[in-house]
Amino acid sequence: MKSLLLLAIVMAFGVMCALGSILDLQKMIQLMTRKEAFWAYGFYGCHCGLGGRGAPMDETDWCCLKHDCCYNLLRKRGCGTKFLNYQFTVRGHEIECSSKKKPP
Repeated sequence: MKSLLLLAIVMAFGVMCALGSILDLQKMIQLMTRKEAFWAYGFYGCHCGLGGRGAPMDETDWCCLKHDCCYNLLRKRGCGTKFLNYQFTVRGHEIECSSKKKPP
């Protein structure tokens, strides 16, 4: 279930040219899984954290691979992805991203 939730978050970034801070992604993961994202997923599998190689070992690792692919596509389109903040809300088990930038 958590893997599917992470995949949904990742796919939301791939649909449009989004502004996605790594810190905001970390907050989303922490809110949804109750785990500290860096320690739980920063060194997980073959694709979570920096770099990535080989076949993903499970669904969570697939989510990390897809997340990296989405970020790479957005970067190639000239979109700011890793350091620009954005607004999001959590309703139950769903995260909704806003198209508005988070105020500084």
